[in-house]
Amino acid sequence: MRRLGLGVLLVLAGCGNGYAPQAPAVEEAAREAAPDGLSMRGIDLRVYRADPTHGTARKPAFHVHAEQFDVIEEKVYAFQDARAVIFGAAPEDEDIVFEARQGRYEEEKSAYLKDGVHTVAGTTSLALQDVWCDIAEDGRVAVARSDFPVRIEDPALHLESSSLRLYPDDKRIELTDVKGVIDFERIQP
Repeated sequence: MRRLGLGVLLVLAGCGNGYAPQAPAVEEAAREAAPDGLSMRGIDLRVYRADPTHGTARKPAFHVHAEQFDVIEEKVYAFQDARAVIFGAAPEDEDIVFEARQGRYEEEKSAYLKDGVHTVAGTTSLALQDVWCDIAEDGRVAVARSDFPVRIEDPALHLESSSLRLYPDDKRIELTDVKGVIDFERIQP
């Protein structure tokens, strides 16, 4: 099924995932931990895949651009007004774009986005409270996840879910406690 903008396979499960969400107090931690710390504006952070490029230009696997970054501690940053992108592994794969009012980034480990998180992948948009992007050792985003309600809109889908797991390289999405409408006539193979 080539839908959800990035050809994601929907796996719908009716039970929870067994662990509670943890949301860091991003902006407060930045101010308290480093009152005289470094603040930056208009910063881009990129994570690259460890795959060999065979002489071609390397494209990042993950990218965060924020209007303001505050250094919380070594390799940990709080940010505001961010745009993050999970780039498709193959040239034909669509990128997944997240926008949020604030978040936190730990170099080569994870990014956390919260407050007005809006995600776009092709024709599909998702509205979330927050999202964690876990970065694998090889530089790719292994999973983007949220344990809060998610709303998914697409020309053929109108779904609500209590949690989300998105596996970009596998083109797979897992939702729990799903309700909504799928218009199978509008879904094209």
